[in-house]
Amino acid sequence: MICTNQIRTLVLCVILSGLHLTSNAQGNYEEAPFEEEEFKGPNRRSKGNRSQSTFVQGLRFGTKFNFSIYGNEMLYGLEPTIGYQLLEEIFEVGFGPMFMHYHNWSGFSKFHYIQTGGQVYATLFLFDGIYVRASARQFFLIQRQQGNRATARTQNVYLEGGYQYQVGDRFWATAGLEMNLIETPYASRRYLTPTFGFRMAF
Repeated sequence: MICTNQIRTLVLCVILSGLHLTSNAQGNYEEAPFEEEEFKGPNRRSKGNRSQSTFVQGLRFGTKFNFSIYGNEMLYGLEPTIGYQLLEEIFEVGFGPMFMHYHNWSGFSKFHYIQTGGQVYATLFLFDGIYVRASARQFFLIQRQQGNRATARTQNVYLEGGYQYQVGDRFWATAGLEMNLIETPYASRRYLTPTFGFRMAF
């Protein structure tokens, strides 16, 4: 009987001690605040992920040079362009200024003229870098012949076929042949002119 009372007393002490320790643990426990981690996607302003709108991604900037010699005639020019791709790498439209210089040394009618003007164009990219471009151009000519000077305004339509080769992430080199489709007093025949240049995008 004495042993039973002692055991009961010991069990009661253990239970009370456990309750006391549990109470102290609950009182000292401080719940750590929940911090919601903010999701961080790719840095769109970094060099590899620049912030771009759809419009900017469709812009194309380029420059084309042309040079040709036909007997006593020589023609060379520069054509910067700004374009926008309505269908990515399929269809592009654009415009730009033009600067051309023409020389003629035939007989006694030696003369040269400077062409300045503008153009609008449409380019269709076919496959594997092959493209076809049609452009409508308006020129303002300043002609010089044996000390005389004359000015004129004329229009023409050109057709060009060529190839573009990608040399960078958003940079292309181009080479092609273009021809005027309309014969005028300042383009008395159809000239087949080699062209080369570059195109770039943001």
